[in-house]
Amino acid sequence: MESIIRCIRAEIPDAHIHSLVVGSCPFTEKMNSLFMDVNKQVKLACRMILDDKKLENGYHGLGISQGGQFLRAVAQRCPHPPMFNLITLGSQHQGYYGVGQIKYHDMALYLAKHISYWGIIRSNTVVAQNWHDPIDYKTYAKKNTFIADINNEKKEKKEKYKTHLLRLKNLVLVKFTRDERVVPPDSSWFGFYTNGQDKEITQMRESQLYKEDWIGLKELDEKGRLHLLETDNVHLRYSREWFIDNVVTPWLTPTYWKKEEEENPQS
Repeated sequence: MESIIRCIRAEIPDAHIHSLVVGSCPFTEKMNSLFMDVNKQVKLACRMILDDKKLENGYHGLGISQGGQFLRAVAQRCPHPPMFNLITLGSQHQGYYGVGQIKYHDMALYLAKHISYWGIIRSNTVVAQNWHDPIDYKTYAKKNTFIADINNEKKEKKEKYKTHLLRLKNLVLVKFTRDERVVPPDSSWFGFYTNGQDKEITQMRESQLYKEDWIGLKELDEKGRLHLLETDNVHLRYSREWFIDNVVTPWLTPTYWKKEEEENPQS
């Protein structure tokens, strides 16, 4: 995050950047990223943003890897102060079904399927809360406590998740086409394995999530506010020039937004 902050400040010297840190030191921060209930992390993030008076009129959100879906949950659950743009890089918006390039099979699959839904594991491991089992979708939708919730895959839909996400000016999703950490890489664009198997992918626009517009993706898309970017690289590998040209300049630079508002006063 420090290298990203330096890059943004080099382009926007007077930017106020609040890096959300959940932990008192690098070690606890790392442990929390693995073992702290994601829902608690989102609550803490909401509180930190609300307490930052420099953000009270609104802010842009930039989420890296799993931080992307965490920050999306902030937009959906905590609409004040407002988030203007949300940009996510290599995030797992549909969760994941594997670690690295290895999908779960045989005994590992059995253990992952069952242990992920144990109460103590489900509440205290980030992997379990991002775990999306396409083979047994019904169990996933019922028992997963984070991804299935913010994607409105539960039986009872939360209308506020859609209403709040639609307040974004833009939702920008970056996929790394050779991502070895996000399985499948299409999860960064809300794509995932078709239910019942783990080979064929159902892309976002063909999914029930999109067609029935559970969280507002279809409406954002139809209004030109959903942007799918990709780079032919592995997880979070990109050049400084690419980051500036594709993220900082179009989505974070104040002069760009002033120009757009003048050209599109109703946006």
